[in-house]
Amino acid sequence: MAWAKQVEFQLGEGNAPSFEIKSWESTSGHTEEHTLSDDACDYSEVWEAWVDGEKENAVQFLVPEGSFFDVAQKGADELGVDLSESVNVQRV
Repeated sequence: MAWAKQVEFQLGEGNAPSFEIKSWESTSGHTEEHTLSDDACDYSEVWEAWVDGEKENAVQFLVPEGSFFDVAQKGADELGVDLSESVNVQRV
């Protein structure tokens, strides 16, 4: 369960769904980092973001379903702009 919480935290931060296995928990004796494929994360929703008047330039991104997540900030990050009232987001 601790690894699932790590994955949820990483998604909430806008990072890839990943988790770390500590050296004392791994069979190799080394710390291991694992990233889940998009196929493994069926609990994500697709959202899109655009700046006012530029919906034709919208970008799509994944948001973990049913968890606390700043969708507007993630949308601004995906657009490469600062978060402002001109950033629009909607679930696809």
